[in-house]
Amino acid sequence: MSCARVLRRIVVAGSVAGLILAAAGRADAQEKGEYGPVPVRDSEKPLMKSVTEYEDLFVRRNARYPESAVGALVTSIGNALAPKPVDDYIHYRFHVLRDPDVNAFALPDGQVYVQAGLIAMLENEAQLAAVMAHEVNHTAGHHVILRYRSVRSKSVAGMVFGPFTLGLSDIFVGLSVSGYSRELEDEADSHGLSLMLEAGWDPRQMARTFELMQADPDVETPHRATAWSSHPQLPARVESARARAATLLPEGPTTALKVNGDEYREIVRPLSCAVALGLIDEDQPRTACVLARRLVAEAPANPATRFVLAESLRGLGALSEVAPAEQTTQTDKKQNVKERGRLTRAEREAALLATPEGVAEKKRNLETACDEYHRALELDGSMAEASRGLGLAEHGLGNNEAAGRALVAYLRARPDATDRPIVLKQLEQITAALKSDRETRP
Repeated sequence: MSCARVLRRIVVAGSVAGLILAAAGRADAQEKGEYGPVPVRDSEKPLMKSVTEYEDLFVRRNARYPESAVGALVTSIGNALAPKPVDDYIHYRFHVLRDPDVNAFALPDGQVYVQAGLIAMLENEAQLAAVMAHEVNHTAGHHVILRYRSVRSKSVAGMVFGPFTLGLSDIFVGLSVSGYSRELEDEADSHGLSLMLEAGWDPRQMARTFELMQADPDVETPHRATAWSSHPQLPARVESARARAATLLPEGPTTALKVNGDEYREIVRPLSCAVALGLIDEDQPRTACVLARRLVAEAPANPATRFVLAESLRGLGALSEVAPAEQTTQTDKKQNVKERGRLTRAEREAALLATPEGVAEKKRNLETACDEYHRALELDGSMAEASRGLGLAEHGLGNNEAAGRALVAYLRARPDATDRPIVLKQLEQITAALKSDRETRP
């Protein structure tokens, strides 16, 4: 099971819990956290054991981002923010997941996960501290346990759990991933701002974090079922966080508060490149392009950022890099999601290429991608993947000779490449096309 599938499974579990609450009504939903000790009931001990096992699950499924400067930064920030546990079952641990989606979540035993897509999107260290302060508060306030008890007590629970192949522990974890009531999210924001300030980070950056989360280049926010990236009250949370930060800040200069933008972006650049490539695989090429252009602006002489931009542009296919204005309403976004579920990527591409605009857009994207591949190779001639991408882009443009040269260069540099059989097949097709062209020339 991949990282994405693990997370989808527990997000579905959170949705099931939501169905339970919807069926039973929300009048008695937990509205406040509990910051004193909350002993685990005997009936909940197996659940807590199962939650702890999720840490090993993510390791076994290779879902965790490997140890790096990013992981060290996340751990350092988390340790600075986490309050002293009031229960012996809470031991704070901080991890980065490979997933390119924008999300973070905390489990009741002290596990805090930040997904790579969120780290790549943020502009500075203070914004990451805002996210982590919010999540730490979910654990410190026992939000998951209290919310689970609310769900578990519903009389319809047995009726709803039955048809699903999900255990109660999945429901427990799903609550953490897919979010809480508006009241508990607001509480986590408010307490998180105080934790930020106490630890020395600028609390004004929390509002900016929410602003960044409102961006939706692929115009499909309804598809993202996470509390952080698609919470319906994000605009209100921006204003609330801004107002609260203003009341928290001391009078006089605040230059001593940490933001750390340039250093943060340098640390997360390799991860951000990986996230952009992951977004292409997840069929979010516009979001990938936004991130890639930002990476190039930050490090124009870095061949990796040029390569990522080239791949993102090629991944657009016949899509425009910026979504048309008429696709940005909530109604249109929902329609976009339906289209993605109804049609395959290839079918959507074929529909776009049936129009003159789509044909022109693809040509423009591929030509710009070729320029970026060339820049990457000028900066690092040994970057075999750039040769492969260049060959595919040239092939898409019908430039068979250039495509063949680039793909041959790739295979020479990567003789043991896992995609060697596929590339050899493409070279056979290119050779046949060139032969046909020569035979038909007068």
